[in-house]
Amino acid sequence: MKLILRFVIGGFVGFFVVYALMNFSEVNFAGEITVISLIAISTFLIAMSVFRFQKIKSLNTQNFGGDQEDKVEARKYKMFADYSLYANSSFVLILMSFVLLVIN
Repeated sequence: MKLILRFVIGGFVGFFVVYALMNFSEVNFAGEITVISLIAISTFLIAMSVFRFQKIKSLNTQNFGGDQEDKVEARKYKMFADYSLYANSSFVLILMSFVLLVIN
């Protein structure tokens, strides 16, 4: 329930911030700047997620033993969490940019 409430609050905040930027800005191309910025940020996040995925794959191919194996497993878990965060965030930003393009 808390997660849904966070999504709703984040949606309202994001909507009003972008609405204010687009409508109350003296710049006529504020919508295009916003879309280009969102695409640039999401491209960066996609690149970061690809690099994390490659690191996870390289750690999976190596053999470790004992305590080192536990440390590597913990590191892979953290890297997978980062990878998941980057990929999901980039998806949301791409979706936002698409919606802004449709609105304009």
